[in-house]
Amino acid sequence: MGTTTRVLSGLFVLLLLAGCARMAPVPEGPPDEAAWQEHQRALLALQAWSLDGRVALRSEDDGWTASLRWSQWTDYMDFRLRGTFGIGTTRIRGSEEGMIIENSRGDVWETAHPEVELERQTGWRVPLGMLRWWMVGMPAPQGPTADKEIDALGRLVQLEQLGWEIHYEDYGDVGELMLPHRITVENESVRLRIRVRDWTVGDSQPLQSRLSPLSAEAQER
Repeated sequence: MGTTTRVLSGLFVLLLLAGCARMAPVPEGPPDEAAWQEHQRALLALQAWSLDGRVALRSEDDGWTASLRWSQWTDYMDFRLRGTFGIGTTRIRGSEEGMIIENSRGDVWETAHPEVELERQTGWRVPLGMLRWWMVGMPAPQGPTADKEIDALGRLVQLEQLGWEIHYEDYGDVGELMLPHRITVENESVRLRIRVRDWTVGDSQPLQSRLSPLSAEAQER
């Protein structure tokens, strides 16, 4: 990546982060543990969801932004990033039993460890397995929770888990659920800012139609 491109990418990241930094007011009152338990039960019952938004990643020596489209059906995920300044398109799909990583150049990798393979191929690593749970506003079952903070409506405000800090800056009503719209996920070396434009709850698309590769989709367009 050239110097000009890196500068432009950095400026674009900073602009997006500035837009995401505005905190929504936290409801006044003590944390409501009973509401939190009820909220968790509703989230656990959520079998299928999808979102559209943007993500900005900043690491020690790089930064980029991308549009994000994520669909989740129980344990099956379809995660797509379409970026600017040369990041191209990356798609990750599959379950814990195995995942496929594709890019817009037609390269395909099958792996049981997508986070490791993603880091090897792109240089950036995100906790995909846990991010699935964090995105809807609850701790991941992969490990213990070091600390959490909930608000007066029983929603997560902050979470610490397995070396990651997650901050929830805004929620919105999606049907009968309250789902996050601005999230920051960070550790000592990486910060992700996720801004969700639209949530969809439920599933109306058959599984077979989700499995076409990026190359086929490009030909259709």
